[in-house]
Amino acid sequence: MKTNYNKICIVCGKEFKGITKKCPFCAQLAYNKKRKVKRDNGDISYRKVKTGTKYSKHKDRGVKVSSLQRNKFSQETRMMFFEEGKCECYNCGKYHADCLHHILGRVSSSPLNAAPLNNNECHLYNPELGKKPIKSYFLKLTLSFLMDIVGYKLNEEDQAFIEKYREYYEG
Repeated sequence: MKTNYNKICIVCGKEFKGITKKCPFCAQLAYNKKRKVKRDNGDISYRKVKTGTKYSKHKDRGVKVSSLQRNKFSQETRMMFFEEGKCECYNCGKYHADCLHHILGRVSSSPLNAAPLNNNECHLYNPELGKKPIKSYFLKLTLSFLMDIVGYKLNEEDQAFIEKYREYYEG
């Protein structure tokens, strides 16, 4: 009889329960090297998916690798939000945030573009994060958090960010 053990995935490094070397998500990625494509005429064909070149593996879940290399938040920015471990998730209000979301996308690595969220419950696969009222709410919340609680001083990059995206701060 096989039992489940706590193991570490050889692809992504996350801990999981199982008897294999890969977590279920990474195993599925390896299995699906070809993706079904339904043509306009109804035929089904298989298209080869380039893993590791255009798309990264488990950690990024389909975000283009070139995007990941640009505009990562600095360690100083992360420490502003996570100085004492977990902080409040902007989406649900629970104290379980463990990642920083780029509110307006990877247009800037400014702390003003960061929103602490729980990666699994509130961040991944959440279409609400792309809506303008949510973006505006997160930007205002981040600005007030940084100015009032952290005591952050705006630099030129931050002032240019506010000026460029003024429409989100008004109203």
